[in-house]
Amino acid sequence: MEYLMAEPTAPDLLFNGLPGLIEVREIDANGGAKSRYFDGLAQFKAYTPPSDKNVYIGMFTRKKVKNEKVRGDKAGCQRTNVLWADYDNTTLNDVRRRIQTVRLPEPSVFVNSGNGIHAYWLLNSSAYEGVEDVLKAIATNTGADVKAAEIARVMRLPGTYNVKGSTPKRCQVIKQSDDRYPIELFQHLFGTSYSSSETIDELVTSKMACIRLIAKGVEKGKRNFALGKITAYTKQQGMSRKKAYGIVMSWNKNNKPMKPANELQDEFNRFWDSDYKYLGCKFTNPDLERINKELCPIGECEFHATQSVQILNDESASLLDNEFFKSTIYPQIKGLHIALYSIVATARTIDRSHLAELMKRHTKDKLFMNAIDELRKLGYIDIEKGNKSRGVAERLTVSAKSNYGRGYTPVSIILTKLYVAKELNDNQYKLLALLKSYSYGKSIVYPTIEKLAVKLGIAERSVTRLLVDLEQQLYIKRTYKPFDNGKTKLIIHLLF
Repeated sequence: MEYLMAEPTAPDLLFNGLPGLIEVREIDANGGAKSRYFDGLAQFKAYTPPSDKNVYIGMFTRKKVKNEKVRGDKAGCQRTNVLWADYDNTTLNDVRRRIQTVRLPEPSVFVNSGNGIHAYWLLNSSAYEGVEDVLKAIATNTGADVKAAEIARVMRLPGTYNVKGSTPKRCQVIKQSDDRYPIELFQHLFGTSYSSSETIDELVTSKMACIRLIAKGVEKGKRNFALGKITAYTKQQGMSRKKAYGIVMSWNKNNKPMKPANELQDEFNRFWDSDYKYLGCKFTNPDLERINKELCPIGECEFHATQSVQILNDESASLLDNEFFKSTIYPQIKGLHIALYSIVATARTIDRSHLAELMKRHTKDKLFMNAIDELRKLGYIDIEKGNKSRGVAERLTVSAKSNYGRGYTPVSIILTKLYVAKELNDNQYKLLALLKSYSYGKSIVYPTIEKLAVKLGIAERSVTRLLVDLEQQLYIKRTYKPFDNGKTKLIIHLLF
């Protein structure tokens, strides 16, 4: 039996820690329905569903009422660990496109229901209040079945068969993860329930979506992480220590619970006096990455292209196929090719129109169209044709060939933003990416001017001028190591 999430411990993801009964509803070919209630996970895991009936499971547990009939309606609903959406007669790619268009995070689980796709977002804590408002907002904004957006809803149980038609179709999990999200993230995104006891103008007007969300307060277990981000943000904005701490004290009033005043001051001073670099969007530490995901409203962040180069790092990077840097390829491609591939590689799949918007170009721009076609011919991206009559847009995706056993070079997504904003010209952007390819995770590289010139396809004197410009802009620093024979070795320190 392949239960939801398809793992031996899978039911725990849906029902672990929830009070109440688990409802399974069996519906026969004539529409006759029978509900079964399981008192806990152990009973549910022992259940063997029939193969000749449509079998559904309640997303909310049901209330246990002594000596009374259990109710399967709203009044009988108790708690849930998940949000969901039901998409009829469509494909996984189409559902992903709809979800990405409204900047929703990636669902934790996708299920092929037999006649459509079900999407599930696991919550980081159980919920009741506000769930139905969020479900309706998700359905309305992504074109899901609004009838399924109610808390008493039962969804088809994976591992069973959809027997509505003449040929039974298997309902099965097609993608799963243990990614969890706070319900407040969805409430914030759709404006269904988002308020705070104290509004902090310096934070809620930030271009960083995580800072705006954190401004409303966080729960215990996330306070230190959020405090570090706010401290780093206020410091980056040029605020004095006194003003920054005043903002932190105001923010602490929104936390549930508030952090003790002595701990707050000690932690603030520690973050202020240290080189705290957690303004990035990705973390190698799994605990920090988990919290960061929960506090990051996907797609709402307005990365400003003039952001200080000193805070850029590989934590906000797209992965560039190392084959790009071959001497037979790199001289022929432009910065536009790198930027296009960088954005597609970051998104994994993206509408052509959305890509053009991010590149600040018209979809019919000749250079833009040619660069896409050339990347396709080189085998780095694939194009999924759209269908205008069905309202399905053309999509660009990273190809299977890309990074096939060759390794990759992390290129900061903000470098790409700087290029798109014309803060970096074509050769500057290409040179920075090329220098990164030599670094292997280090901040010092030793390529010769001759080698850089060959890779870029330009004259050596042009490479030297580029290095001078990049050093003046604080992207790099050059030093030289003398040898006994009178020659010197160029050392390039990467500051990005």
